[in-house]
Amino acid sequence: MENKKSFMSKLSLFGILCGVLLLSSCTKAYKLVPSESSQGKEHGDGRDLDVVKENLRSVRVYDEWETSAMFDVLWMSDHTRRSYVDQYCARRGKSAADKESMVGGELDKNRETISFYILADVRDPFHPELDDKNAAWTIYLDAYGKKIMPSSIKKIGIEELAPELLTLFGHKYRRPKFKKPYLVEFPIKDLQESIQTKKPFMMVLSSVARQCEIGWQGGHPVLVKEIKNVSSKQKGRKRVKDEDYYWL
Repeated sequence: MENKKSFMSKLSLFGILCGVLLLSSCTKAYKLVPSESSQGKEHGDGRDLDVVKENLRSVRVYDEWETSAMFDVLWMSDHTRRSYVDQYCARRGKSAADKESMVGGELDKNRETISFYILADVRDPFHPELDDKNAAWTIYLDAYGKKIMPSSIKKIGIEELAPELLTLFGHKYRRPKFKKPYLVEFPIKDLQESIQTKKPFMMVLSSVARQCEIGWQGGHPVLVKEIKNVSSKQKGRKRVKDEDYYWL
């Protein structure tokens, strides 16, 4: 009888220990003593998921198993700018008049240029910067075959990216020392009709070996091509051609 009681006591103790371990893994410790670890009022994720879906594109480019480059591209569309202003003004307690004025200023920017924030991690040892004259990766827009060159590629400091914009990138910017932020602008005149009529357009990022096509407004979000030189035995070298497509 004593042995049975001892066994039951040990079993109960074991059950309690298991329960504590499981509870600690499921429950965040700071929630057990809220008075000692105030978290403030949560705003949730803080991101407008429709804006993220419509305007944020991410691609990781590999050379076999090695990462060659990573890009996160946020199109500063009218929708993106409105969402940014909404969060900016809500956090700072701005009035409706202030918000309306700020929205107008942001939308005015889109009447002059089409802008993108790019977080880039380029692993090229010689020309990793996107604003380098001989950058390892080049950028242009393609709207129904019309090629549009950037008017400005500017590397910016992290302090120039508002917290509201960083939130839209989500987890993609948790290692800022590896990803460098850039503001890339294009003249609006060659793309205005496509944007107003919501026709697809894409950004093309190219190295000498890889090409990324990132689409908006119904275009395929991400397409990566490998560019190979194929030799002919009798007629010399053929043109560079695209092979090994993969979609993300």
